[in-house]
Amino acid sequence: MPEREAALGDARLRRSLKWVAAAIEDARDPAIRAIGLSVRRSEQDARVLVPVLIFAAAFSIGIVASSRWIPDLAAGPVGGLAFFVVCGLIGAATGVLAMHIYMIVEELEQLGGHEQRGIVANGIRNIMFDVGSLTALASIVYLLAPEPLDVDDEPLVEPAT
Repeated sequence: MPEREAALGDARLRRSLKWVAAAIEDARDPAIRAIGLSVRRSEQDARVLVPVLIFAAAFSIGIVASSRWIPDLAAGPVGGLAFFVVCGLIGAATGVLAMHIYMIVEELEQLGGHEQRGIVANGIRNIMFDVGSLTALASIVYLLAPEPLDVDDEPLVEPAT
C-alpha cells in the first residue's frame, strides 16, 4: 500500500511540474504579454537591484559614521533608545541622499543634453526637503535626549548619614 501512495505522489508531482512548465511557456507567449501579464527578464532584475544596494550601502555607512561621531547620551534605556533612533535617522538620511543622487544621474543619462539644469535643480530641491527633514528630526531627538552625567558633578541625592 505505501508503494502505491508513493507512486500516486510521484504522478501528482509530475503533473504539477508539467503544469508549471506549461505556465512558464505561456508567459513567454507574446499574446499572453499583450493581455497585461508581466514577465520580467533577468536584466530588469539587475536594474531593480542596483538602487536597493546603493540605499543599503549608504544606510549602513550613515549608521556607522553617526554612531562613531555623535557625542554620547545618558546611559540607560532612554539615552540608548534616543541614540539608536538618531543613528537610524541619520542612516536613513544618508540612504535617501544616495538614492536622490542616483535618480538625478539616471535622469541625466536618459534625457541627454536638454533640460539638465532643471533636472539638477529639482533634484537638489528634493534632496534638501527629504534629507533636511530626516536630519532635522534626528537633531530634535538628539537635543531632547538626556545628557550624560559628568563624574565631577555633585550627586542629585545627598548620601544618608
